[in-house]
Amino acid sequence: MWIGFQKLDAKLCEPSADEYRLCRFVSMADLLNNCVTIIGKVVIGEGDDDHATKLMRVKNIFGTLTIQNTQLKNFSFFDQLSMIVHLEDSDPVIKILGNKNLTYPKIGSISAIHTRFNKTAIIQDNHPKIFNWTNGTCELFGNSPYKMDLLVTYRRMLDYVGEDCGARVDLLSSFDPRMMTFISLIALLWFLV
Repeated sequence: MWIGFQKLDAKLCEPSADEYRLCRFVSMADLLNNCVTIIGKVVIGEGDDDHATKLMRVKNIFGTLTIQNTQLKNFSFFDQLSMIVHLEDSDPVIKILGNKNLTYPKIGSISAIHTRFNKTAIIQDNHPKIFNWTNGTCELFGNSPYKMDLLVTYRRMLDYVGEDCGARVDLLSSFDPRMMTFISLIALLWFLV
């Protein structure tokens, strides 16, 4: 399924039918086994490893994805995931944090990540060899299985940050790239004056 946007200024309405196996995320324990589309901030946290198989049919996430403090070695349960749509810019679209056994973080068959602005993935405090499969390059999606490789590569491009991809990110402070742009602009203006 290909979805394109020229200007992404939208919000999600309450789902009215479950013909597409639409699920609203509350927790991994409460998530149904047959979801195809999930709405919400998907969080796979400590103790959720056994519930990860519930995500095997998921193709679309309308929200964010956080995988934190698990014992997972890979994300093979995300084999069908093809699209993430993130409509709120307050959070990074993907966070992979503190997964000490994670050595193969490939996520599904992603063809697109749509956001308004923030295309950030924070990856830190994971297994030291987390990106050996890509020769040390921060990459979650692998080679594109699609014919239009350049378009797909662009659509799923992320700004990788975090200690596993470069400089450590302070997760205790609020992370808003727009604020950093604003601060940089103020600093530049101050310097010029």
